[in-house]
Amino acid sequence: MYIMLGCRDRDFLKAFSKLFELEGYTVETAFDGTQIITGLAEKKPELAVLDAELPRIRCGELIKILNDADVPVIIITGRKPRVADLMNKDLAMAYISLPFLPDELKALVEDVMEKRQNGSIIKFDDAEVDEQKFLMCGKVRLTAEEINIIRRLSQKQTIENGKSAAYIGALNNKLEMLGRKTRIKYMLNEGYRLVMNDG
Repeated sequence: MYIMLGCRDRDFLKAFSKLFELEGYTVETAFDGTQIITGLAEKKPELAVLDAELPRIRCGELIKILNDADVPVIIITGRKPRVADLMNKDLAMAYISLPFLPDELKALVEDVMEKRQNGSIIKFDDAEVDEQKFLMCGKVRLTAEEINIIRRLSQKQTIENGKSAAYIGALNNKLEMLGRKTRIKYMLNEGYRLVMNDG
């Protein structure tokens, strides 16, 4: 698999390039946003892993360009993305916050690529999530973590992730952005369901 790794920290690039090469990946590295665009024009990667603070081109612009080229994006950030960012912006497929262990990034890459290659349609009441395209209702982009939460909700499994409440809030906001009159709520004896908004 061919992946693009973009980071302003050259030591990071060297270490993680080696890590992914040992896993059998072909890796192209970039130190700034213009190198990402140049690399994209030469050969389309199957995945891009990018530093949120990559110089010369803003992160949001890079994500949009890569999304338009149908390249999944993982963003490395120095802080957890705010819920407002998750709710109101076109998203990368996943975020990972510094510091992290190499195995955490490897697992995230594998999760994103598994969804891209083998993902299915998740039906959650009257909403549909396309795992391969990371889209809900054909319009709103989701992260890999949000898709995992929806899958567990649809299967009525217990969510152990402490961030689940924040992500459910983000998903509810996205449903509102679609103009839908539904929300995700916990129903006694039924688990999480899509229900009509009150009023």
